[in-house]
Amino acid sequence: MAPPPPPPELMEDALGEILLRLPSDDPAHLLRASLVCKQWRRLLTDPAFLRRYRAFHRTPPLLGFLRNTDDYIARFVPTASFLPRTPDHHSCRVLDCRHGRVLLYVHGRDYIVWDPITGDEHHVPDADIPQSNFNAAVMCAAGAGCDHRDCHGGPFLVALVGPDEPELVTYASLYSSESGELCEPSELEFEYYVEMLPPVLAGGAMYFQCQFGLAILSYDLYVDGSLFGFERPERDNPHDFDGTALIPAGDCGLTFAGLMPYSSLHLWSLQMTGDLVEWTSHRVIELGTLLPSADIRSYGQSLIGVAPGPDDSDIIFVGTDVGVFAIGLKSRWIRKVSEGRSSDYAIFPYTSFFIPGHAIERPSAATTTQ
Repeated sequence: MAPPPPPPELMEDALGEILLRLPSDDPAHLLRASLVCKQWRRLLTDPAFLRRYRAFHRTPPLLGFLRNTDDYIARFVPTASFLPRTPDHHSCRVLDCRHGRVLLYVHGRDYIVWDPITGDEHHVPDADIPQSNFNAAVMCAAGAGCDHRDCHGGPFLVALVGPDEPELVTYASLYSSESGELCEPSELEFEYYVEMLPPVLAGGAMYFQCQFGLAILSYDLYVDGSLFGFERPERDNPHDFDGTALIPAGDCGLTFAGLMPYSSLHLWSLQMTGDLVEWTSHRVIELGTLLPSADIRSYGQSLIGVAPGPDDSDIIFVGTDVGVFAIGLKSRWIRKVSEGRSSDYAIFPYTSFFIPGHAIERPSAATTTQ
């Protein structure tokens, strides 16, 4: 007599263990698996399974990046088999990208917080937008208890910074989606203007680059809302970098990255004691040995973006005349993520876990063309 079939629960448990190991950096695997049958789709869309999936893979994968085109389009460029339902936002500019959300500035009007996975959009009301030299940042508002692997639909904060013209005063204010209000602004006399470069969240402060990366503005988000400005690492020539970036370091540290001509990436660590600021050079990486050909190295490169990578490493993005390259700083891997000459001043990497049923599949490819 044939043995009885295994219990359905055991079969589903085994199936769950298999699906749990589908690669997170290629959403096509999850999407195609969800189309196999109703049982698979039910499992792959189950909140408990998705929590296990995110915990198993830990770091939200890179799904693409956003760039600002010359004709005022905020464009999502996929680097994996994922495409938002609305990849282009016209008359918009990308300002920030964090915790699964993108912050867009609608020219002359307002700010929009957009979730590329779900397609949800939220307007930030009553924001006093300066005419120039301003920036803004978006972040999850759930606090320290959130691992930021699944912030879709949750509360968020938007930090706004800009000049109080014509005086040399910079102000900052914080918008909460929970209250629907802006807090009282903070002010600081500061001689440098804020750049529209990607801000960085480190510890309880948001850091903004100012005036070609010459200085940095810190905005305390949780204690007293104070502003503090300080200069970047000293160089003989203040304009000798081919792109600069800020990188979070540990729980509350900050690293300044500057790409020197001929592909030498310099990294400095920040130490702050009260108002005393000290930069320490701790690493130099020769990117020229990683780029695939001498032709690329000879035309020059520009540091245009940074993203968190797997295993607590960081990914930098380098624009060249033949495309954009992603480079892992820890393991030194390199991948071409966009074809064609890069004229980007900055790009905004988008990292998030895919949710089956919320987006469009595109053919998986090693490179993308935009």
